[in-house]
Amino acid sequence: MIISPPFLPQSALNSGDDTDTDAMMTAVEAYEPGYHGVFPVTFDRRWHGGIHLVPGTRDEPVRAIADGEVIAYRVSQNPISDGHIDDATGQEALNTNNGFVLLRHVTDTGDGRTITFYSLYMHLLDLTAQHALIAPLPANPSSHASPFALAAWLLEAGDGVKEGNGRKVYRKDILGHWGQSQGLWHLHFEIFMTGDDFTAWFQQTGHTVQLGENTPVQPSSKDWWGHAYYVIPATVEFLDRPGTPHDEA
Repeated sequence: MIISPPFLPQSALNSGDDTDTDAMMTAVEAYEPGYHGVFPVTFDRRWHGGIHLVPGTRDEPVRAIADGEVIAYRVSQNPISDGHIDDATGQEALNTNNGFVLLRHVTDTGDGRTITFYSLYMHLLDLTAQHALIAPLPANPSSHASPFALAAWLLEAGDGVKEGNGRKVYRKDILGHWGQSQGLWHLHFEIFMTGDDFTAWFQQTGHTVQLGENTPVQPSSKDWWGHAYYVIPATVEFLDRPGTPHDEA
C-alpha cells in the first residue's frame, strides 16, 4: 500500500531542490505550526493523538492518505461555537468546524499477514465557507470521490455523524478543505490502530503476542518484523571493486 500525506501541494512538485529526496514530505512537515496541536503531548501537557497542519494556501484540499473504506463522516453547513464570546458582537463566536472523515485501511505486510489502521481528518470546512472562500459548490457532483472534486456525499450537510455504508475512497481523493477549531485554522490529522487490530497483527505470526517478553520465542513463520543486522567478521578482506585480485587491492 502506498501512503502519502494529507496535503499534496503543487509547490513540492516543482521545488527544484535536487538534494531533497522527499520534497513533498519536506513541504508538508513545514505545515506543522509547533505552537499548538503537537503529537503526542501538546504545549499545555495534554495528550494529543494527532498533529495540526496549516497549509500555505487557503484552497489546498485535504486528501485521503491511502486507499480505504469510509467508516464515519460529518458534513456541516455552518461552523459552530466553542462557547467563547465575540468581543465585537457580544454573541458566541462561530469559530469551530466539526466536519470530519474517518477511514479504515487494510493492507498486507508480509506472508499472508494483514494490518488494519485508521486515518482521521478533523475540522473540515463547512459548506457555506467552502462556497465563499474556495469555489462555488458543483451543481452535479459525482457519487464517487476523486482527486479533482468532492463527491456528492461530501456535499450533503447534516447535523449528525453518518455511517460510511461501505463507501470506498482512494489515495489522493479529496475529502474536504481545512477549517478551524476554537478560532485556530488547521487540519487535525491522525493515524491510529484499535487495540484488537494491534493485537491481531502481532498474533498473525502463529505465536502469542510477545511484546514485553524478556526471552521471546523465535517465530517459525517466514514473515518477520523488527531490525535486521549484518555481522561482518573482523577477518573479512575488503577490495576496492568487484573482481580485483588480492594483490592489486
